[in-house]
Amino acid sequence: MINVYFHNTNLIKSKYKKSQIYILFFLVFFLLYGNLLAKESIDDMLYSYQMGRYSIAKKIANDNLNKSEARLTFHLCQVFDNKDRNISKGIAGLKKLYEDKSIDKKVWKEAALSYGKVIQNFQLRGLYSEYKNINVRKVFNNIITTVPKDVNACWAAMALAESYIQNPEKPNEPPDKTKAYQAINLLEDFIHSYKGDKKNTVMLHLFLDSYYINVFRNYRKSYAHLEKAYEIGITKDTLKELVLFRLGRIADIRLKNKIKAKYYYNLFIKQYPYTDRTPVAKRYLKNLR
Repeated sequence: MINVYFHNTNLIKSKYKKSQIYILFFLVFFLLYGNLLAKESIDDMLYSYQMGRYSIAKKIANDNLNKSEARLTFHLCQVFDNKDRNISKGIAGLKKLYEDKSIDKKVWKEAALSYGKVIQNFQLRGLYSEYKNINVRKVFNNIITTVPKDVNACWAAMALAESYIQNPEKPNEPPDKTKAYQAINLLEDFIHSYKGDKKNTVMLHLFLDSYYINVFRNYRKSYAHLEKAYEIGITKDTLKELVLFRLGRIADIRLKNKIKAKYYYNLFIKQYPYTDRTPVAKRYLKNLR
């Protein structure tokens, strides 16, 4: 009887241990599977937002509001979704994320830049007067100080420069020269001191290239930034093609530098032998000989 008791007890313990293992297994499985589902949902949310499917993105975000990236997407949808727009709540949400330094820094820098750019856009277009007096320069400077090596610091520097250039009261008039120099010096200093990946500065070099030409007609400084952008590396092939062609053309027509013109025309023909610009580059090169 005692042997039977112990045998049954051991059997019960064995079954209990097995049931514990099964429960633990299924618990781990569901936790992992649940995390995978949540991750997929966040990915779907971000994809939907990028594709402009704001209603879908907002719905997924609303189901994941415990996550800071979902809250950011939700508030951006509130600002940009034409079918269900609530700008005041969206801006308030972005501001709250911007002021919350406890959230993940990856989300914070996106929230900060989004908040600053949305307000700046409203100010430049003369929309929503309640946001007129918000100091966007303070927001952009805060981003540059907080994440100085990040690509968002570069975007913030460009936005900061634009705040000096653009006049919301006279949008169709050329910028004030004094403020224009402020903007240019700001970006030149930023590029010089930037310690992050230099590829992040390509957009700033291209911005200065355009600005030096359009505002000051300074082709030499424009060309220096255009050449620097190309040397660092332009990832978008269509843009790289245009930049390379312009390097040859500006050297040829504006700088009268035949050596550089020939170099870049030849390089263009070698790298882009079958584009619409190729026969044009060949003709320009022939005219130099």
